[in-house]
Amino acid sequence: MKEICLRVKSTSYLNWGFKTSESIEMWDDVTEFNDKKGRTIELRMINQDIEAFYQGQRIGGFVFNEIEEEYGFYQMVINMHLEDLPGFKHCGIGGAIVRWAEEYWGWPVVFGKDDGMQSDDGSHLTGDGPWFAEAIYRKHSLSNKSN
Repeated sequence: MKEICLRVKSTSYLNWGFKTSESIEMWDDVTEFNDKKGRTIELRMINQDIEAFYQGQRIGGFVFNEIEEEYGFYQMVINMHLEDLPGFKHCGIGGAIVRWAEEYWGWPVVFGKDDGMQSDDGSHLTGDGPWFAEAIYRKHSLSNKSN
């Protein structure tokens, strides 16, 4: 069963005394881990996407598209970025997002093609994307060989 989490940013009181939220953040699930620099990173599952936060500030996240094929389901990464705060790239956050996504949904995460073009599904790899996708595929290949 999924747990629904609510975090109230601020509250105000109506004239008759009831509290009402001015701004509410909602997410489906949350987990934490320590990155390569020892910082506690919070990952939030929001609908089909996962966003990363450090001390309440958004680092970035991955946008996923659920794909169903005749042989099963997978999560396609449509967009990934971890540049909202400086100093968080290459610290294990992207890998943690992929691991949690696969654990959460129970099927693999895949990436678009590295051909410089946007695919029909909206995915494309730019910047560190091709390097990151290759590193994830390489790790999966090694872990599957050891099983």
